[in-house]
Amino acid sequence: MRSTLVLLFIFLELFVFAQTDTSVFKVFKKVELADYVLSLPDGWKKVEHSDISVKDLKYEFTGVGLPKEFNNSQLTAFFTLRKFDCKGITDAEDYILTEFSSYPDRVTPKGFSYERDSTNILSGEKGTLFFTHFYRNRKMLNYARYDMVVYSKKRKAAYMLTVTYTFKDTTYGIESSLNLKQYALRVFSRLLLR
Repeated sequence: MRSTLVLLFIFLELFVFAQTDTSVFKVFKKVELADYVLSLPDGWKKVEHSDISVKDLKYEFTGVGLPKEFNNSQLTAFFTLRKFDCKGITDAEDYILTEFSSYPDRVTPKGFSYERDSTNILSGEKGTLFFTHFYRNRKMLNYARYDMVVYSKKRKAAYMLTVTYTFKDTTYGIESSLNLKQYALRVFSRLLLR
């Protein structure tokens, strides 16, 4: 009986805390610029830059379709979109790889650096996906980072979309239990290049 109750509690905990709140993806707001249109969940909050010359977009979505805490510690979630003028997608891919691997306090699990994949966006272009997770000694936090890079021949620029989650979970089981990759992909796939 006791083992049944323990299993029931574990099941309920996973069910309650898993990113099953898909209502976040029912109402969108459109971000429209000359280069692209991107539909973001309405609950996301824009982070204003102190430097008005910065054209990058940054949004926080902590607690939007995700629990605010995991392992009794805050789970934060941020999204950025950056334009990178370049001659081809390889330049932007190299930039992303260098960016996330250059943290001097970055510690990855043994035998793991990053995974690479691809996906299509709304306007049909194929984007390159990167996934990594690591611990940062200085911040004493674990990170899961999902990047998509897509190139526009028309604009001669790459668009780099990044979703970063911070949490405390040395097993990184949070990634699968909260479907963090699927959350990021739902947003990445809504990019339409003009």
